[in-house]
Amino acid sequence: MRIWLLVIAACGSSPRAAEPPPANTAAVIAAPTGFATELATFRAAAGKPWSPANQPAIDAAEIVFAQIAWIGMTNETVTAALGKPDEVAGDRWRYIRHNGESGVIRVLRFDADRVRAVEIHKTQ
Repeated sequence: MRIWLLVIAACGSSPRAAEPPPANTAAVIAAPTGFATELATFRAAAGKPWSPANQPAIDAAEIVFAQIAWIGMTNETVTAALGKPDEVAGDRWRYIRHNGESGVIRVLRFDADRVRAVEIHKTQ
């Protein structure tokens, strides 16, 4: 510990406190609009067997995860938009869409019931 403090002192800085999460403004956490077709297509594929018939859901996922700002949304807003997650592991909600050959897993990470990060995992 003493060595760490000496290194910090030599660098001329001090340890920083973690930055607070982004402010929860209505603009950040608003429900998505203008993507009704894509969101419905994404939700319709939930729990379906992996097959080429799921390609429209994969395409819809590309659009909604690229164009909607998920950070700051509440878990209720996310559930209303995307449906229930395929898997939940602690603070991570996984949405999986696959066509039998390839697909994508999208992980929404929550803190205090708000999305704080979005991960994208390509699969084959």
